[in-house]
Amino acid sequence: MYRKVMFSLMLLSLILLSLIAWKVGVFTAIVGLPFFPLVEKIVTNTYFSGVACSIIAVIIIYKWQVLYSKRKLKQDFRCNECIEGIYDGIEAVRKYMPLVPKKEKWDRVCDYEEFRKKNAKKYIDFYGEHKGDIYIANLTLSYKGNDLLIDSIQSCFFINLNFKLLGILNHVKNRLPNLRNKYPEIEKLAKEYIESASEDIMIQLGETLDSYFVDARCMAA
Repeated sequence: MYRKVMFSLMLLSLILLSLIAWKVGVFTAIVGLPFFPLVEKIVTNTYFSGVACSIIAVIIIYKWQVLYSKRKLKQDFRCNECIEGIYDGIEAVRKYMPLVPKKEKWDRVCDYEEFRKKNAKKYIDFYGEHKGDIYIANLTLSYKGNDLLIDSIQSCFFINLNFKLLGILNHVKNRLPNLRNKYPEIEKLAKEYIESASEDIMIQLGETLDSYFVDARCMAA
């Protein structure tokens, strides 16, 4: 939203400046000048040349730093190991995620507690069938060693003001604690449910699984 507002303001400013320049006859004066002499005057201007060279140098250095950092990260054994593990985790999530049952909406006709039990039972049954895939995906995506990769990426790229990457990392940091904290809770609730067959625990486990699948889907997106 912020980017759209800023872009709209910049576009509006450009239009207003263009209208002012047209009104005072700037474009007419430029069109009246010979093209090549005009280009020569601009290029030979010391101030323009200095600014242009500075901009070009910054762009070249920025691109070189990004390419160099990517290559070095891929060459690092530990970072490469983390990347491979994350890819395996993403593939595991994409394998089971399309099979996750859809959550039904409460139509206000049936009893709300029965509605919660019905949804919870669907998620628990799915968890029982795909527990291995869910465990492997969670293990590889939430592995503590992945923090090394996150720290390395921050060190390499944040100096380049790569805001797109910043958004991706903030997204990962937001979801990662949920995966790390919720899965042990899911295993604990599953064990309690097997031992007690309590309906309250069943509902709690089903709703925790529902929330966990949302976080897992976002992490693998």
